[in-house]
Amino acid sequence: MTRQRVSLWVSLLAATAALGVGCQANKPAVATNADATEGVAIPAAAINRGPVLTDLIGGDLGIGGGYLIAAAPEKIQRRQHQQAIAAAHKAEESPVTVQQVHESENADLNGDGFITLDEILAMARSGLSDREIADRLQKTHFIFRVTPQQERYLTDRGVSQNVIGALHALSGEGGAQASL
Repeated sequence: MTRQRVSLWVSLLAATAALGVGCQANKPAVATNADATEGVAIPAAAINRGPVLTDLIGGDLGIGGGYLIAAAPEKIQRRQHQQAIAAAHKAEESPVTVQQVHESENADLNGDGFITLDEILAMARSGLSDREIADRLQKTHFIFRVTPQQERYLTDRGVSQNVIGALHALSGEGGAQASL
């Protein structure tokens, strides 16, 4: 690679990093749906506080958040940005299967430390009840954030409002408790 190209790449990477940090204030607020949490119990202790998922991905997955909806706290604390981006792209290109639902005990079906939209869809399509899906989500102790675009993606594909409500409850929206 020529010296000029290397210089261009360094400049581009620096600009991208600066944009990722600055975009967080411009993100739209996530709509809450308190009615959607009806029927799913989420203890107040399960609500995640502190670092948030957007700290990890910034604006790199677009305004809708891409396929990534949750991450293990250590992924965020260690700022494993590239792993988060890779997990989102893998979910889009090679979704998990219903078989993986039966091989896993929690919602991180592929064990990569992230939960993506395809994992929610696989659980919903596998025949798990809303309660079982909510329990699996809760077992991860991950940090969740669901954008309106992601919520629409899931509901358009048949995911119940109870599961959407559980996702919002785990992200600290829509009240601390709901009952199933």
